[in-house]
Amino acid sequence: MRETEGIVIKSDDFRETSLIVSLYTREFGSLKVLAKGARDPKRNMTSCFVPVTWNYFSFYPEREKGLYLLGKCETKEFFPSIKEDITKFSLSLYMLEIAETLSPEKNPELFQFLIKVLEFLEVTPLKDEELFLSFIEYKILYFGGFRPSWERCVGCHKPSPGVRYSFQWGGILCSECQEKDPDSIPFSESLGRVLQFLSRCRIEDLPRLSLPLPLKKSLKGLLHYHLFHRLEGKPRTLPFLEEVMGSSFSP
Repeated sequence: MRETEGIVIKSDDFRETSLIVSLYTREFGSLKVLAKGARDPKRNMTSCFVPVTWNYFSFYPEREKGLYLLGKCETKEFFPSIKEDITKFSLSLYMLEIAETLSPEKNPELFQFLIKVLEFLEVTPLKDEELFLSFIEYKILYFGGFRPSWERCVGCHKPSPGVRYSFQWGGILCSECQEKDPDSIPFSESLGRVLQFLSRCRIEDLPRLSLPLPLKKSLKGLLHYHLFHRLEGKPRTLPFLEEVMGSSFSP
């Protein structure tokens, strides 16, 4: 038997009383566990498997390929305030999905970041939802090893100012290399400074950050294109998030 802690991403009904639960864990990354009898009213376990719940649990070796058998489960934090706020809840679901897809293997730093975000959302009102979303996307890309590159031109590898951004190559192009990717988009020095700031920004600092609307929109567009290129598609939770926030985030 193995023990770990994990955040519930989703749970699906299995047969009459069981659940298949998708988790993002500290020690093992993405896991799927079979929770036998979890929907049996006599066991009263379903609250453990509500999405965006942080649990301690044990599991047994693979029952089938990619599926483990749940042993014990104990809830560490239910995050009731997040579940009562549709915007916070949808942001959390989106965050967990892209973390699981982008970095399914063991990634303790990313797991700890996810926990810090949930703890922050549980007690802190959202000041700027779109900027908060950009912060989350950037940090998941950062901890997953896929952050945008802005220090050096990805065409010639020289530390030159970027004038275009290539999603295909994941970084800036200098004036001499800008023609190498016809699908690249304009990139500004101010956008580079924002990306640099996000690298060292803590979530506690975010409420004090304010960006001009054009710069915020440029940041949002760049991160979405970059993220969806790395994911090779759009997250399934994106339409729900767009509906809740009343804005389109799709490229």
